[in-house]
Amino acid sequence: MNLLRPRTERKLRRSEIDGSVAGFELEHWDDHQDAHVLARAPRVVVGDGIRTPGLFFPGHGLLVDAKRRPRRGLRDLARQLHRNQDGVFTSSGLYVLNWIDVLDATQLAIDTSLSTHKWAMYTNTETPNFSTEVAYAATNEVAGTGYTAGGQVIVSPTTTESPAGTLMYDMADQVWASPTSVTARGAKLYADVLAGNNLIVAMTFTTDFTSTAGTFTIQFASTGVFTFDLTP
Repeated sequence: MNLLRPRTERKLRRSEIDGSVAGFELEHWDDHQDAHVLARAPRVVVGDGIRTPGLFFPGHGLLVDAKRRPRRGLRDLARQLHRNQDGVFTSSGLYVLNWIDVLDATQLAIDTSLSTHKWAMYTNTETPNFSTEVAYAATNEVAGTGYTAGGQVIVSPTTTESPAGTLMYDMADQVWASPTSVTARGAKLYADVLAGNNLIVAMTFTTDFTSTAGTFTIQFASTGVFTFDLTP
């Protein structure tokens, strides 16, 4: 005899930026849905902005994903960075003012070994500004069953050299357990232990992901949450 078996449908989600696979959603027979983001790590290359686009502190440059930047002169690069600030949550990157304060006499205590940092997720109405934002804010943060405002603490953070000449910040995948019902376009990591709730990095999912009474997972890339290529 034929028996009806529970069915799970896997739906690929593609990036609205370049069409590549950004993750998937699992729709189950009982109508609950899991969301699984395949996150991409921002990669910062220490270079001169001409031969190698990357980390620009002179002139208050922007710490952003070097893989998405054209190999052009500094002026053309600056115009491209400005365009990437437009629209919805389309860019991943590090927050310039806070990282300057980490490195200068301010000595901002962003400790990458702490597990008290939090990921907060945001809707597609959010547009991160990596040049001016410094603190976590609830504006445009997602809301729904199973999600608490302010986000969720991270698990098992590490800062290592991987590969040689590259600093990699990594952690365990971020999972909001079932039942969670939210739609998110991206997430921001911030130092919850600091009085200023200072932002560290933002990560776009490149398209909307929805969980319905299921789990919402951010799976970080093999290159971690972000990397600094110190010897390009």
